[in-house]
Amino acid sequence: MLRICARFTRKKWRSYYHNEMKAIRLTEYGKVSLNLVTVPKPNKNQLLVKMKSASINHLDLQMSKGYGRKLFETQRPLPITLGRDGSGTVVDVGSDVWNFKVGDEVWFTPNPFEEGTFAEFSVVSEFHASLKPKTLTHHQSASIAYTGVTAWRALHDYGNLQAGQHVLIYGGGGSIGRIAVQLCKNKQCTIVSTCGQDDVETVKKLGADEVFAYSDTSLFEQLSAQPKFDVILDAVGLASFEERSIALLKSGGHYTTVRGNLIISLDNHQGNIINGLFVGYSELIKKKINYFSSQKVHYSWALFWPSDDILSQLAGLVDSGDLEPYFEKAYNLEQFFTAYTELLNPEQKSGKVVLLMNEETVKL
Repeated sequence: MLRICARFTRKKWRSYYHNEMKAIRLTEYGKVSLNLVTVPKPNKNQLLVKMKSASINHLDLQMSKGYGRKLFETQRPLPITLGRDGSGTVVDVGSDVWNFKVGDEVWFTPNPFEEGTFAEFSVVSEFHASLKPKTLTHHQSASIAYTGVTAWRALHDYGNLQAGQHVLIYGGGGSIGRIAVQLCKNKQCTIVSTCGQDDVETVKKLGADEVFAYSDTSLFEQLSAQPKFDVILDAVGLASFEERSIALLKSGGHYTTVRGNLIISLDNHQGNIINGLFVGYSELIKKKINYFSSQKVHYSWALFWPSDDILSQLAGLVDSGDLEPYFEKAYNLEQFFTAYTELLNPEQKSGKVVLLMNEETVKL
């Protein structure tokens, strides 16, 4: 019945495929522009989503400056639409889509090689989307889709998080860290976190049992006085903390960071992607062997990949009151460059930003 309804409703949307839509496009590295492009058509396993909101993530800023250039150019040459997550309404489905119908409200995270979400319409694989949380607006949903999947994978897939463990989270005040704190709290873990001084009380309210500011000159003395940790998540990429942190883990513990060097290694070997992969993975394997042989701990770089199942589980946590959204500012799609400039300014503290499309509004 879902497929019959979807096919019946699809006819009126075919007229959109000859229309143009607004999209934020990376036309060359260092150059981002608002363009008119043709509304995309979904393939047999994809959804066409009329976008309501997307969030600006750190990866979007990095990609615009050339991060991942070598890898992305082998899979998806420029120009490309930016945006790594979104929320909106399904307006068409591919012929082999079974789990969604026209009218469904979904949130999603496209894979890194697909067109992004900073546009009025977006296509996405049905396996990278789920029904959005019922209790959230579209812009609230978009604010935690990409960072939620990233935090989930880092903790569960790479950190082997178990109920009741002792966990240290670096960067508990950031967009990934805030979700990580809440995911650990849901597992009844004892949580220690670090963050900027301004975020200490917020991170405590999210569920951290103890919170230390980076500015604390005795930070590592206080962390060392804690019982050994089962899991340490570096949610911001504090490479200078790594070696000292390994000593804080229990035997058999897990250290995972969201800022591995694999993509950087590829970018540094412009002439040969195989060499870049070899150097990057060699560094990772060397660290894995060294840390396990010397400290009996596991080490990993948490890599993002979309998942409908993770999004579904995150939606369940949201609707049960165990996961809160987070964003500080909202801009219309046409105001993207204001947000982009603010986020690129290292002297300006900017929180999570969402973009609004197709007359979506923020209700205060």
